[in-house]
Amino acid sequence: MLKERAFRKIIITTVTLVILLMIYVMPENKTKSTLNVTPEVKYEDTKVGYIYLLNDNNLLVKVNVPISSYSKDIDEVKIIIDKLINGNLNPKGLKNIIPKKTKLISASIEDNVLKINFSKEILKTDEKMQDKLIEEICYSLFELKNINSISIYVDGGNINKYFKNVPDIITRDYGINKIYNIKNLKDIKKVILYYVSEIDDNKYMVPVTSYINDSEEKIKII
Repeated sequence: MLKERAFRKIIITTVTLVILLMIYVMPENKTKSTLNVTPEVKYEDTKVGYIYLLNDNNLLVKVNVPISSYSKDIDEVKIIIDKLINGNLNPKGLKNIIPKKTKLISASIEDNVLKINFSKEILKTDEKMQDKLIEEICYSLFELKNINSISIYVDGGNINKYFKNVPDIITRDYGINKIYNIKNLKDIKKVILYYVSEIDDNKYMVPVTSYINDSEEKIKII
């Protein structure tokens, strides 16, 4: 009886050792799965554009903004308008004039004239700032290489139905930060001078259009 028990223990022990040995020497089956994914990195070149923003002295100041180098003319127009409306990162001390809820309905270039159509929210501009609004929009867009003539519309109608003294087609003759030193209607000259404005330790260019009576050449006037 004792021999039978001893023999049984030996058998169990031997089988256990064999199983452990098999587990130990069995080759490890490791399956490595890798995703064949190539990271895609996009590089977008940008160039410097310009917009005009209002300072505390109600003068429009020239500010640089990034614009995609691959943009078409009409795309650049939309970028500029968006920055004039939604300029959340404007430099300290400078602000937009266009009411925030204004929408750009459409923009197109026809017969070399840029036509931009805004929603009626733009009409909420204070009457005293209407002229500055036109200057801000047009001179920001005039900074684009191929934009020289602009017509502004509100819900399909020319903005001059609502704002005074705005021509159907606006060119650089409209002036910016205008000053009038006119005594009569003879020998009127337009002179544009650029001043430097320092705001929060940053320097900005401020163009001023002066209308004066003078028979002298412009260079002498300056």
